[in-house]
Amino acid sequence: MTEAAAGPAPAQRFFWNFSDTLIDADPQAVLEELTKALEQKSDDAQYYCQRAYHHILLGNYCDAIAEAKSLLNSIQIIPLLC
Repeated sequence: MTEAAAGPAPAQRFFWNFSDTLIDADPQAVLEELTKALEQKSDDAQYYCQRAYHHILLGNYCDAIAEAKSLLNSIQIIPLLC
């Protein structure tokens, strides 16, 4: 089955692929994009990690800690099989 027959694929954005130049130039804008990404996919640990990093860049250290806690809560513990 072709894509045309199945209909258009939904647009997918990869929010974590920001260039260093953009991050340095406007970390607040990147932070806002990461917030939008978390609204769409709230269980993505990478978004929490990136958002915590951007809070640090902006000097929002308490918010960075809150993000880290959210990150830890989003990670599901998988038992190790030995």
